[in-house]
Amino acid sequence: MSQVRLKILAGAVVLLSACSGGSDSPVESAVATEPSLPVTSQVQPSEDEQEVPDNVEPGLSRIEGEAWAVSDVQTQPDHPMPGGFLVVLPVDNSNELWDLIGEVESHQLPYTSIAVQEGDLPSATRAPIVDGVFSIELANGEYQACRINDAGTAIQGCAAEVTTVAGSTTWTVRTGEGGFELLS
Repeated sequence: MSQVRLKILAGAVVLLSACSGGSDSPVESAVATEPSLPVTSQVQPSEDEQEVPDNVEPGLSRIEGEAWAVSDVQTQPDHPMPGGFLVVLPVDNSNELWDLIGEVESHQLPYTSIAVQEGDLPSATRAPIVDGVFSIELANGEYQACRINDAGTAIQGCAAEVTTVAGSTTWTVRTGEGGFELLS
């Protein structure tokens, strides 16, 4: 008899003996059986399938991200921005930004540098950048993103393109020789 048939036969004997209340059969003791798993009425999701609680107010999306200072010098590595602010302004209120910076073509926005005061962008949401990390909650919609310096006194670049928020996600912002850039 082949080994496969022998294993099937031995497994059948074990099953039959278990159904009839047990047996001291030598076949049963020779068959290695795996311990049975407990039967549950609820399927537990794997770690990869478990949802992470968002803890975000209804109607808002959480954007978490990293902020990098990009070096154009080969011997100096990129490093996390130590501070500053990410400022995100709804496109519907972008006139607040244009009133400050004037008429600027989109390819010039990453290099925009202009003084700002606390109340200059009243519709904007400001998120501090701490050791290269930020978190911000926004309603779904279209936004213009800019970086404000550590002191909160000057815009130091805006994204060249409007970005759309349509659910919680991650962003990376970078600043360097190429100006300010938002990767969503």
